[in-house]
Amino acid sequence: MEIGNIFRHLLIHNEAFVKSTEETKFLAYASHQSPYITLLTCADSRVHGHILGMDLFNKVFIVRNAGNQVAINRGSIEFALYVLNTPVMLVLGHTDCGAVKFATHA
Repeated sequence: MEIGNIFRHLLIHNEAFVKSTEETKFLAYASHQSPYITLLTCADSRVHGHILGMDLFNKVFIVRNAGNQVAINRGSIEFALYVLNTPVMLVLGHTDCGAVKFATHA
C-alpha cells in the first residue's frame, strides 16, 4: 500500500470512529484510568487484545513488544500492577512467533 493511501485510510477510519463514539466515553476517564487486566502481548500485527472478546477501553492495560518479553517492559508491567493495581495479568503469545524463533536460535 502506498504511503499516501495509508494516511488516507487512517483518516477515513479515524473519522468513522469519531462519528460512532460518544464523547462522554472519553470524558469519564480523562483524569484517570482503572483497568483490571494487564495484558502482555506480542507486537505482531496479527495479535490483538480483542481476542479476549470484550471492549478493552479502560479495562485492559496493554504492554506490547516483540515476543511478549517481560524484562524489557518491566517498568510498564510494574506500573500496571502496582500503581494501577490491576489484579490480573495475562500473557498472550501466539503460534510461530518470529521474535521467539529468533531468540531461541541466536
